[in-house]
Amino acid sequence: MKVVKLSHPNYEYDVHSLVKAFYAEEQVTVITPETKPEKLAELEPQVSLEIELEDTGAKIRVGEEIFCGMQRWKPLQMGIRTV
Repeated sequence: MKVVKLSHPNYEYDVHSLVKAFYAEEQVTVITPETKPEKLAELEPQVSLEIELEDTGAKIRVGEEIFCGMQRWKPLQMGIRTV
């Protein structure tokens, strides 16, 4: 089982889908600050991936390693031309 701790609940589905794509055979559970305390107490010791989302990027912790993507997110701007 892969337990992912996510700092914001709005991206639960997206994170679940992404992790499941890499670990198709594993059961994936995403916990957030809105997860019930009983379930948090049960699953928190099993966390194998932690994602902290911030306005300027994200910090991802896998075991003892921390990966930071602290760049400002910019929306993709597409120019559409008609011929």
